[in-house]
Amino acid sequence: MKNTEVKATFQIDEQSAWRPADPDATMGSLTGTLSTLLRIPFEAQASRVYRALATSGYPEIREAHGAVFRHLPLAGASVSDLARRAGMVKQSMGYLVDSLVSLGYLQIRKDPVDKRANVVRMSAKGIKMQQFAIEIGKRIEAEWAERMGVVEMGALRALLKLLASSIPDLPEQNSARRRGVDVPSNF
Repeated sequence: MKNTEVKATFQIDEQSAWRPADPDATMGSLTGTLSTLLRIPFEAQASRVYRALATSGYPEIREAHGAVFRHLPLAGASVSDLARRAGMVKQSMGYLVDSLVSLGYLQIRKDPVDKRANVVRMSAKGIKMQQFAIEIGKRIEAEWAERMGVVEMGALRALLKLLASSIPDLPEQNSARRRGVDVPSNF
């Protein structure tokens, strides 16, 4: 694959001040919105991560499983908590968790504090897979930084962290991100 350089220099000035995106007749009214501009690289990275996982010993991991991995803290969580964090119904999250348990990526244990509750945690296999996925994500980011420029990628990351820290109504799991705690997620 040819590495096409797309470095762009930019300045933050009055011209770059925020204003609503203009609809683009060729791509629909959402083109250029912040949501679309954030979604495109997310989906591109996720697609590449899942393809790499599939060809590297993790063929059963699907994009739908990302709803579990993105929202599962290291300490574990109940299926209900995972569903709430992911914005899903408990039954759908339970289905995903059960499939990942049967594949060996997750384990369910009794909550040490509340013996009536179960806690979902990653297994050693799940941790190994997640670490591999994170490494793939880092390689993709490095490739993008090379294409757009390392200074620009650093500025983008800094601006996105600033945006994340300024959003008051983020779900509970994201509060760690707002406080500057890096919560790994490449799913």
